[in-house]
Amino acid sequence: MSLVGLRKERRPIILWIGALLQRKGPLEVMEIARALPYMRFVMIGSPRDLYIRDRLMRERPNNLSYLGAVSNRSKVALIRLSSAGITTSKYEGFGLIPLEFLLAGKPVLTYPLPTFHELYGDLLVYANNIPEFIEQLSELRRKRFKVKIDESKIALLRTQWNISQATWRIIRLLNIKSAVVFSEDYEKNSSTIFGCDLVNWKIWRQIRDRGVQMQVLASGVKYSEAFHMEPQTTQIGRRVAFLRRIRISMNKNSSLVSERGLRSDTPQWSSDMRGAAKILDVLLCIAEPLSYVLGYMRNKRRIRASDIVTCNSRSAITAGIIVKCLFRSRLICVIHDTGFYDIELPNSSFPWKVYFTMFSRCLRYVDRIITVSQKTQNDLSRFCDSNRIILLWGRS
Repeated sequence: MSLVGLRKERRPIILWIGALLQRKGPLEVMEIARALPYMRFVMIGSPRDLYIRDRLMRERPNNLSYLGAVSNRSKVALIRLSSAGITTSKYEGFGLIPLEFLLAGKPVLTYPLPTFHELYGDLLVYANNIPEFIEQLSELRRKRFKVKIDESKIALLRTQWNISQATWRIIRLLNIKSAVVFSEDYEKNSSTIFGCDLVNWKIWRQIRDRGVQMQVLASGVKYSEAFHMEPQTTQIGRRVAFLRRIRISMNKNSSLVSERGLRSDTPQWSSDMRGAAKILDVLLCIAEPLSYVLGYMRNKRRIRASDIVTCNSRSAITAGIIVKCLFRSRLICVIHDTGFYDIELPNSSFPWKVYFTMFSRCLRYVDRIITVSQKTQNDLSRFCDSNRIILLWGRS
Protein backbone atom coordinates (compact mmCIF):
# COMPACT_ATOMS: atom_id res chain seq x y z
CA MET A 1 0.00 0.00 0.00
CA SER A 2 1.29 3.46 -0.95
CA LEU A 3 1.32 6.65 1.09
CA VAL A 4 -1.63 7.90 -1.01
CA GLY A 5 -3.59 4.76 -0.19
CA LEU A 6 -2.82 5.10 3.51
CA ARG A 7 -4.26 8.62 3.52
CA LYS A 8 -7.62 7.05 2.67
CA GLU A 9 -7.32 4.42 5.43
CA ARG A 10 -10.12 4.73 8.00
CA ARG A 11 -8.58 2.40 10.55
CA PRO A 12 -6.01 3.78 13.01
CA ILE A 13 -2.49 3.41 11.59
CA ILE A 14 0.19 1.89 13.83
CA LEU A 15 3.68 2.62 12.50
CA TRP A 16 6.83 0.54 13.12
CA ILE A 17 10.19 1.99 12.08
CA GLY A 18 13.47 0.09 12.09
CA ALA A 19 15.91 -2.09 10.18
CA LEU A 20 14.77 -5.67 9.61
CA LEU A 21 17.11 -7.32 12.10
CA GLN A 22 16.44 -10.11 14.56
CA ARG A 23 17.11 -7.93 17.60
CA LYS A 24 14.55 -5.37 16.38
CA GLY A 25 11.80 -8.00 16.66
CA PRO A 26 10.02 -7.20 13.36
CA LEU A 27 8.28 -10.58 13.13
CA GLU A 28 6.49 -9.89 16.42
CA VAL A 29 4.54 -7.16 14.67
CA MET A 30 2.79 -9.87 12.63
CA GLU A 31 1.45 -11.49 15.81
CA ILE A 32 0.25 -8.16 17.16
CA ALA A 33 -1.39 -7.26 13.84
CA ARG A 34 -3.24 -10.58 13.64
CA ALA A 35 -4.80 -9.94 17.05
CA LEU A 36 -5.92 -6.41 16.06
CA PRO A 37 -7.56 -6.62 12.61
CA TYR A 38 -9.36 -3.30 13.20
CA MET A 39 -6.01 -1.47 13.03
CA ARG A 40 -3.71 -0.94 10.06
CA PHE A 41 -0.05 -1.74 10.74
CA VAL A 42 2.67 -0.23 8.59
CA MET A 43 6.37 -1.13 8.77
CA ILE A 44 9.21 0.84 7.20
CA GLY A 45 12.97 0.36 7.31
CA SER A 46 15.97 -1.17 5.61
CA PRO A 47 15.63 -4.88 4.71
CA ARG A 48 18.96 -5.80 6.30
CA ASP A 49 18.00 -9.43 6.95
CA LEU A 50 16.58 -10.71 3.68
CA TYR A 51 15.22 -13.85 5.31
CA ILE A 52 13.12 -11.77 7.72
CA ARG A 53 11.94 -9.61 4.83
CA ASP A 54 10.88 -12.62 2.76
CA ARG A 55 9.12 -14.26 5.69
CA LEU A 56 7.39 -10.99 6.52
CA MET A 57 6.12 -10.61 2.96
CA ARG A 58 5.02 -14.24 2.84
CA GLU A 59 3.26 -14.54 6.21
CA ARG A 60 1.99 -11.05 6.99
CA PRO A 61 -1.72 -10.62 7.72
CA ASN A 62 -3.89 -8.48 5.45
CA ASN A 63 -3.81 -5.51 7.83
CA LEU A 64 0.00 -5.24 7.77
CA SER A 65 2.09 -3.57 5.05
CA TYR A 66 5.87 -3.43 4.71
CA LEU A 67 6.98 -0.47 2.60
CA GLY A 68 10.74 -1.02 2.82
CA ALA A 69 13.16 1.88 3.16
CA VAL A 70 11.53 5.26 2.50
CA SER A 71 12.79 8.82 2.18
CA ASN A 72 12.97 11.06 5.23
CA ARG A 73 10.09 13.13 3.84
CA SER A 74 7.90 10.03 3.50
CA LYS A 75 8.87 8.89 7.00
CA VAL A 76 7.82 12.22 8.50
CA ALA A 77 4.55 12.09 6.55
CA LEU A 78 3.84 8.57 7.82
CA ILE A 79 4.55 9.58 11.42
CA ARG A 80 2.07 12.45 11.11
CA LEU A 81 -0.46 10.12 9.51
CA SER A 82 -0.12 7.45 12.20
CA SER A 83 -2.15 7.15 15.39
CA ALA A 84 0.73 5.62 17.38
CA GLY A 85 4.25 4.32 17.03
CA ILE A 86 5.49 0.90 18.07
CA THR A 87 8.97 -0.54 18.49
CA THR A 88 9.61 -4.17 19.36
CA SER A 89 13.38 -3.87 19.69
CA LYS A 90 15.03 -6.09 22.31
CA TYR A 91 18.19 -4.01 22.58
CA GLU A 92 19.06 -0.36 21.99
CA GLY A 93 22.12 1.68 22.80
CA PHE A 94 20.25 4.92 22.23
CA GLY A 95 17.10 4.85 20.09
CA LEU A 96 15.96 7.95 18.17
CA ILE A 97 12.71 6.50 16.82
CA PRO A 98 10.60 7.15 19.97
CA LEU A 99 11.76 10.79 19.94
CA GLU A 100 10.50 11.27 16.37
CA PHE A 101 7.03 10.09 17.38
CA LEU A 102 7.01 12.15 20.58
CA LEU A 103 7.95 15.32 18.71
CA ALA A 104 4.91 14.71 16.50
CA GLY A 105 2.68 14.25 19.57
CA LYS A 106 2.16 10.52 19.00
CA PRO A 107 2.13 7.84 21.74
CA VAL A 108 4.86 5.21 21.49
CA LEU A 109 4.76 1.59 22.71
CA THR A 110 8.04 -0.15 23.50
CA TYR A 111 9.61 -2.87 25.57
CA PRO A 112 10.89 -1.53 28.92
CA LEU A 113 14.52 -1.30 27.83
CA PRO A 114 16.95 0.32 30.31
CA THR A 115 18.03 2.83 27.66
CA PHE A 116 14.45 3.94 27.02
CA HIS A 117 13.81 4.36 30.74
CA GLU A 118 17.01 6.43 31.01
CA LEU A 119 16.27 8.66 28.03
CA TYR A 120 12.49 8.94 27.94
CA GLY A 121 11.22 7.96 31.39
CA ASP A 122 7.41 7.92 31.56
CA LEU A 123 6.95 9.55 28.14
CA LEU A 124 6.63 6.08 26.59
CA VAL A 125 4.05 3.33 27.04
CA TYR A 126 5.82 0.13 28.11
CA ALA A 127 4.79 -3.48 27.44
CA ASN A 128 6.59 -6.59 28.67
CA ASN A 129 5.32 -9.04 26.05
CA ILE A 130 3.13 -9.39 22.97
CA PRO A 131 -0.17 -9.77 24.91
CA GLU A 132 0.61 -6.52 26.73
CA PHE A 133 1.32 -4.77 23.42
CA ILE A 134 -2.09 -5.92 22.21
CA GLU A 135 -3.76 -4.82 25.44
CA GLN A 136 -2.07 -1.40 25.45
CA LEU A 137 -2.96 -0.73 21.81
CA SER A 138 -6.56 -1.70 22.48
CA GLU A 139 -6.62 0.68 25.44
CA LEU A 140 -5.18 3.49 23.33
CA ARG A 141 -7.86 2.85 20.71
CA ARG A 142 -10.56 3.16 23.37
CA LYS A 143 -9.02 6.53 24.27
CA ARG A 144 -8.92 7.42 20.54
CA PHE A 145 -5.12 7.58 20.86
CA LYS A 146 -5.36 10.82 22.80
CA VAL A 147 -2.64 10.85 25.43
CA LYS A 148 -1.20 13.74 27.41
CA ILE A 149 2.47 14.24 26.60
CA ASP A 150 4.41 16.53 28.92
CA GLU A 151 5.57 19.32 26.60
CA SER A 152 8.14 20.55 29.13
CA LYS A 153 9.89 17.17 29.01
CA ILE A 154 9.82 17.22 25.20
CA ALA A 155 11.36 20.70 25.23
CA LEU A 156 14.06 19.42 27.59
CA LEU A 157 14.84 16.56 25.20
CA ARG A 158 15.19 19.03 22.32
CA THR A 159 17.69 21.07 24.32
CA GLN A 160 19.59 18.10 25.72
CA TRP A 161 19.98 16.26 22.40
CA ASN A 162 21.39 19.15 20.41
CA ILE A 163 24.15 17.58 18.31
CA SER A 164 25.70 20.94 17.46
CA GLN A 165 26.19 21.88 21.11
CA ALA A 166 27.26 18.37 22.07
CA THR A 167 29.89 18.23 19.30
CA TRP A 168 31.30 21.64 20.23
CA ARG A 169 31.61 20.45 23.84
CA ILE A 170 33.51 17.34 22.70
CA ILE A 171 35.86 19.37 20.46
CA ARG A 172 36.76 21.66 23.35
CA LEU A 173 36.99 18.87 25.89
CA LEU A 174 39.32 16.74 23.75
CA ASN A 175 41.09 19.69 22.13
CA ILE A 176 40.58 18.35 18.60
CA LYS A 177 42.48 20.48 16.08
CA SER A 178 42.51 18.08 13.12
CA ALA A 179 41.06 14.64 12.49
CA VAL A 180 40.91 11.71 10.12
CA VAL A 181 37.54 9.99 10.27
CA PHE A 182 37.10 6.30 9.41
CA SER A 183 33.38 6.16 8.70
CA GLU A 184 31.01 3.53 7.40
CA ASP A 185 28.99 4.59 4.37
CA TYR A 186 27.01 2.87 1.64
CA GLU A 187 26.46 2.90 -2.10
CA LYS A 188 24.52 5.85 -3.45
CA ASN A 189 21.37 3.82 -4.17
CA SER A 190 21.54 1.76 -0.98
CA SER A 191 18.33 1.40 1.04
CA THR A 192 20.30 0.93 4.28
CA ILE A 193 19.37 3.45 6.99
CA PHE A 194 20.61 3.29 10.57
CA GLY A 195 20.01 5.94 13.21
CA CYS A 196 23.59 5.58 14.45
CA ASP A 197 24.93 6.38 10.96
CA LEU A 198 22.83 9.55 10.82
CA VAL A 199 24.11 10.64 14.24
CA ASN A 200 27.71 9.89 13.20
CA TRP A 201 27.53 11.91 9.99
CA LYS A 202 25.85 14.80 11.79
CA ILE A 203 28.80 14.76 14.21
CA TRP A 204 31.32 14.71 11.32
CA ARG A 205 29.56 17.64 9.67
CA GLN A 206 29.52 19.62 12.92
CA ILE A 207 33.23 18.93 13.44
CA ARG A 208 33.91 20.34 9.97
CA ASP A 209 31.63 23.33 10.50
CA ARG A 210 33.42 24.13 13.76
CA GLY A 211 36.63 24.74 11.82
CA VAL A 212 38.43 21.45 12.54
CA GLN A 213 40.67 20.31 9.67
CA MET A 214 39.39 16.89 8.74
CA GLN A 215 39.44 14.17 6.12
CA VAL A 216 36.86 11.37 5.97
CA LEU A 217 37.76 7.92 4.65
CA ALA A 218 34.38 6.36 3.89
CA SER A 219 33.29 3.00 2.50
CA GLY A 220 30.64 4.59 0.27
CA VAL A 221 29.16 7.88 -0.94
CA LYS A 222 25.54 7.92 0.27
CA TYR A 223 25.91 9.96 3.46
CA SER A 224 28.89 12.04 2.30
CA GLU A 225 26.69 13.38 -0.51
CA ALA A 226 23.60 13.72 1.71
CA PHE A 227 25.56 15.82 4.24
CA HIS A 228 27.47 17.76 1.53
CA MET A 229 30.86 16.49 2.66
CA GLU A 230 32.23 15.34 -0.69
CA PRO A 231 35.25 17.73 -0.59
CA GLN A 232 36.38 16.24 2.72
CA THR A 233 35.60 12.60 1.79
CA THR A 234 37.71 9.96 0.07
CA GLN A 235 35.98 6.73 -0.88
CA ILE A 236 37.93 3.59 -0.02
CA GLY A 237 37.31 -0.15 -0.32
CA ARG A 238 35.62 -0.41 -3.72
CA ARG A 239 36.80 -4.02 -4.09
CA VAL A 240 35.52 -4.77 -0.61
CA ALA A 241 32.14 -3.34 -1.63
CA PHE A 242 32.11 -5.85 -4.51
CA LEU A 243 32.64 -8.72 -2.03
CA ARG A 244 29.88 -7.32 0.14
CA ARG A 245 27.46 -7.29 -2.81
CA ILE A 246 28.29 -10.94 -3.53
CA ARG A 247 27.60 -11.84 0.10
CA ILE A 248 24.23 -10.05 0.01
CA SER A 249 23.29 -11.78 -3.25
CA MET A 250 23.96 -15.14 -1.58
CA ASN A 251 21.31 -14.30 1.01
CA LYS A 252 18.90 -13.32 -1.74
CA ASN A 253 19.41 -16.58 -3.60
CA SER A 254 19.23 -18.84 -0.55
CA SER A 255 16.20 -21.08 -0.32
CA LEU A 256 13.83 -20.15 2.50
CA VAL A 257 11.98 -23.44 2.41
CA SER A 258 13.28 -26.73 3.77
CA GLU A 259 13.37 -29.96 1.78
CA ARG A 260 10.02 -30.99 3.29
CA GLY A 261 8.38 -27.80 2.07
CA LEU A 262 7.99 -26.42 5.60
CA ARG A 263 8.82 -22.90 6.64
CA SER A 264 12.15 -22.69 8.35
CA ASP A 265 13.63 -20.25 10.83
CA THR A 266 16.92 -19.92 8.95
CA PRO A 267 17.89 -19.83 5.27
CA GLN A 268 18.50 -23.32 3.90
CA TRP A 269 21.82 -23.51 2.06
CA SER A 270 23.69 -26.37 0.48
CA SER A 271 26.94 -27.32 2.24
CA ASP A 272 28.95 -25.71 -0.60
CA MET A 273 26.96 -22.47 -0.34
CA ARG A 274 27.29 -22.43 3.45
CA GLY A 275 31.05 -22.94 3.17
CA ALA A 276 31.37 -20.15 0.60
CA ALA A 277 29.36 -17.80 2.84
CA LYS A 278 31.67 -18.49 5.79
CA ILE A 279 34.75 -17.85 3.64
CA LEU A 280 33.30 -14.55 2.44
CA ASP A 281 32.45 -13.54 6.02
CA VAL A 282 36.07 -14.15 7.07
CA LEU A 283 37.41 -12.29 4.02
CA LEU A 284 35.18 -9.29 4.77
CA CYS A 285 36.22 -9.36 8.43
CA ILE A 286 39.84 -8.98 7.32
CA ALA A 287 39.40 -6.86 4.17
CA GLU A 288 37.16 -4.14 5.60
CA PRO A 289 39.60 -2.94 8.31
CA LEU A 290 42.53 -3.27 5.88
CA SER A 291 40.76 -1.03 3.34
CA TYR A 292 40.70 1.79 5.94
CA VAL A 293 44.35 1.19 6.91
CA LEU A 294 45.53 1.15 3.28
CA GLY A 295 43.42 4.21 2.52
CA TYR A 296 45.05 6.02 5.41
CA MET A 297 48.56 5.02 4.29
CA ARG A 298 47.91 6.08 0.68
CA ASN A 299 46.67 9.48 1.81
CA LYS A 300 49.08 9.94 4.71
CA ARG A 301 51.08 12.70 3.03
CA ARG A 302 47.92 14.62 2.26
CA ILE A 303 46.37 13.88 5.66
CA ARG A 304 48.22 15.68 8.41
CA ALA A 305 46.02 15.01 11.41
CA SER A 306 46.70 14.39 15.05
CA ASP A 307 43.50 12.45 15.74
CA ILE A 308 41.71 9.49 14.21
CA VAL A 309 38.00 9.35 14.94
CA THR A 310 36.13 6.15 14.11
CA CYS A 311 32.41 5.45 14.00
CA ASN A 312 30.16 2.68 15.25
CA SER A 313 31.63 0.00 13.01
CA ARG A 314 33.83 -2.87 14.13
CA SER A 315 35.81 -2.63 10.91
CA ALA A 316 36.51 1.09 11.32
CA ILE A 317 37.39 0.74 15.00
CA THR A 318 39.69 -2.23 14.29
CA ALA A 319 41.41 -0.15 11.58
CA GLY A 320 41.78 2.73 14.01
CA ILE A 321 43.48 0.49 16.56
CA ILE A 322 45.91 -0.80 13.89
CA VAL A 323 46.76 2.75 12.76
CA LYS A 324 47.24 3.83 16.38
CA CYS A 325 49.74 1.01 16.92
CA LEU A 326 51.60 1.78 13.67
CA PHE A 327 51.71 5.58 13.81
CA ARG A 328 51.13 6.35 17.52
CA SER A 329 48.15 8.60 16.76
CA ARG A 330 45.48 9.53 19.28
CA LEU A 331 42.41 7.36 18.81
CA ILE A 332 38.88 8.54 19.57
CA CYS A 333 35.91 6.25 18.89
CA VAL A 334 32.17 6.85 18.76
CA ILE A 335 30.36 3.73 20.02
CA HIS A 336 26.58 3.62 20.24
CA ASP A 337 26.04 0.24 21.86
CA THR A 338 27.71 -3.01 22.94
CA GLY A 339 25.56 -5.27 20.77
CA PHE A 340 28.73 -6.90 19.41
CA TYR A 341 29.29 -8.39 22.89
CA ASP A 342 25.79 -8.69 24.35
CA ILE A 343 23.89 -9.80 21.22
CA GLU A 344 26.27 -11.16 18.59
CA LEU A 345 28.81 -12.98 20.76
CA PRO A 346 26.34 -15.34 22.53
CA ASN A 347 24.74 -16.32 19.19
CA SER A 348 27.98 -16.92 17.30
CA SER A 349 30.05 -19.98 16.52
CA PHE A 350 33.30 -20.53 18.44
CA PRO A 351 35.65 -18.74 15.96
CA TRP A 352 33.41 -15.67 15.97
CA LYS A 353 33.15 -15.78 19.76
CA VAL A 354 36.95 -15.55 19.84
CA TYR A 355 36.84 -12.62 17.39
CA PHE A 356 34.21 -10.65 19.34
CA THR A 357 36.04 -11.31 22.62
CA MET A 358 39.35 -10.09 21.16
CA PHE A 359 37.67 -7.03 19.68
CA SER A 360 36.15 -6.20 23.09
CA ARG A 361 39.51 -6.48 24.80
CA CYS A 362 41.21 -4.31 22.17
CA LEU A 363 38.96 -1.41 23.15
CA ARG A 364 41.31 -0.80 26.09
CA TYR A 365 43.78 0.64 23.54
CA VAL A 366 41.34 3.39 22.53
CA ASP A 367 42.30 6.75 24.05
CA ARG A 368 38.78 8.14 24.33
CA ILE A 369 35.35 6.65 23.63
CA ILE A 370 32.32 8.86 22.98
CA THR A 371 28.97 7.22 23.64
CA VAL A 372 25.34 8.31 23.54
CA SER A 373 23.73 6.85 26.68
CA GLN A 374 24.59 6.14 30.29
CA LYS A 375 23.74 2.46 29.79
CA THR A 376 26.27 2.11 26.97
CA GLN A 377 28.80 3.99 29.08
CA ASN A 378 28.29 1.48 31.90
CA ASP A 379 28.44 -1.48 29.50
CA LEU A 380 31.68 -0.27 27.93
CA SER A 381 33.31 0.06 31.35
CA ARG A 382 33.56 -3.75 31.32
CA PHE A 383 36.23 -3.51 28.63
CA CYS A 384 38.10 -0.28 29.33
CA ASP A 385 38.75 2.38 31.93
CA SER A 386 35.51 4.29 32.58
CA ASN A 387 37.52 7.54 32.81
CA ARG A 388 38.19 7.26 29.09
CA ILE A 389 34.47 7.19 28.24
CA ILE A 390 32.63 10.45 27.54
CA LEU A 391 28.86 10.84 27.32
CA LEU A 392 28.05 12.88 24.22
CA TRP A 393 25.11 14.60 25.90
CA GLY A 394 26.95 15.22 29.18
CA ARG A 395 26.98 18.57 30.93
CA SER A 396 30.62 18.63 32.02
